[in-house]
Amino acid sequence: MIVIAGWALNQQRRAMLPGVVLVIGAATTAAGLAVLIPQHGHATLTGVNVTWNCAGTAPELCLHPALDGARPAVTAVVTPVARRLAGTPFAIHRAEQRPRGMGSAPSPGAVAFALDDTTPGAVRLAGHELAVNALGDQATCYTDTGPARGYDLAQLVGAWVAGDRALYISDSPTNTSARRWFDNLNDTRRRAWLTSHQRAIRACELDAAAFR
Repeated sequence: MIVIAGWALNQQRRAMLPGVVLVIGAATTAAGLAVLIPQHGHATLTGVNVTWNCAGTAPELCLHPALDGARPAVTAVVTPVARRLAGTPFAIHRAEQRPRGMGSAPSPGAVAFALDDTTPGAVRLAGHELAVNALGDQATCYTDTGPARGYDLAQLVGAWVAGDRALYISDSPTNTSARRWFDNLNDTRRRAWLTSHQRAIRACELDAAAFR
C-alpha cells in the first residue's frame, strides 16, 4: 500500500461529511446506487439502478451520473496523476469512481477512487486517492504494531504521483535526504525509478538505500 498522510486524509474526509450526499453503492457499470443523506442526526437511504458514465482515454474516466457534472474538474486532477505513471507498471488506463466500503473494489485492470461530493476539496482528495490506489494495496503499509517501515518513504513517492508536495510530512533527516534526491530527478528518471523499485513500492518496503 501507499498511504499519503493517512491521518490527514481521514481528517479531510470527516470535515466533508456533515450535510453532504454520499454515493455508497455503485458496484458495477450497471449497479444499484445507495444515497445517504444526513439531516439532523438522521439518514435517508434510497436505491435505484444506474449505469456509470465512462469517457475519455489515458485514462478512461468512469463517474456515477449524479457526479458527472464534476467531470471536467475530476479530469483535471486525474489526468496529471495518470501522466506521471504512464509507461510504468503502475500506469492507469481506467479510473473508476467507487463508493467507500462495500463495492469499493474496481473492475479488473482499473484503479478506484472515491468522490464524496463535487466541491473542490473533495475533487482534490479524489486525485490523492487515485494516486494512492494506483501504487498498490493500502493494507501493506500497516502492521499490527503500526505503520510499516517503508511508510514515510511511501508518502514521498505518493506525494509526487498526486502532484502535492504538502502530502509528504516526514521531517526525519534520513527521509529529508531521500526527498532531496528524489526532487532532483526529472519525471522521466522518476518513472524509470518507479519501474525498477516496483516490488518495494507495492510491499511498502522502500528504504533510504533506494534513494541514492
